[in-house]
Amino acid sequence: QGPHIVAESGRKDAFSTALNRIVSKARNGETKSYMYQGYKYNYIKAEGNTYLCVTTEEYKARVAFQFLKGIQDKFQSSSGKPSKFSKVLAQELEDYADLSRVDQTTRIMGKIEGVKSVMLDNIDNMMERHERLDDLQDKTAQLDQSAFEFRKDAKKIRKIYWWKNMKITLVLIAVVIVLIFVIAWIACGITFGKCRPSGGSSGGGDSPIAPVAPIAPTAPIAPVPPIAPIAPIAPIAPTAVPTLAPTAPVVPS
Repeated sequence: QGPHIVAESGRKDAFSTALNRIVSKARNGETKSYMYQGYKYNYIKAEGNTYLCVTTEEYKARVAFQFLKGIQDKFQSSSGKPSKFSKVLAQELEDYADLSRVDQTTRIMGKIEGVKSVMLDNIDNMMERHERLDDLQDKTAQLDQSAFEFRKDAKKIRKIYWWKNMKITLVLIAVVIVLIFVIAWIACGITFGKCRPSGGSSGGGDSPIAPVAPIAPTAPIAPVPPIAPIAPIAPIAPTAVPTLAPTAPVVPS
């Protein structure tokens, strides 16, 4: 009667042509995979039965043949009853849709990928922090440079204002000196003759002071003769003092 399908699950319309060709040409004892139109056709031919599954190109062939081997064992243990085996096949397809549930290597690789993803996230965070630190250092350097330029400009401005203040001070001093000279010229005249001391004449105005005659030298003083010694004074004789006679008492009148 030719080959016929005993149990199936999933889509078959899109792969019917390739499935019929593979089933018709498969040989007993073969375990092979074929690529056709971007899909992988994996099959096992044993004891006249063909166990076949269609996967994507990225699906691991090792896991696909593990699935087919499990289907073969379960089909042989079920005495080949198609009505019951279709449910088993659908359950197996659902389990093998997630490789981490059936393949230990895939599960371990998934965990490794998870750890790798966490490590990459940590590295990214560290790089972001490092970039933030670099930005902070750059901003700090810019602030230092700005502060240095500010101090430099402040010194220049201070010097400029110091010179301006000094110029103003010098101008004020010059103005005061000029005012003093103007006041002196007004009070004393251009030649300052009015403020000079006048001479002894009554008509003294601006006449010059006569020169003082030189003092003639004096004659030398004659030496003083020595003083003669004084003769001793003779003692004075005592003089007699007359005694007064007693007076008569005065009778009141």
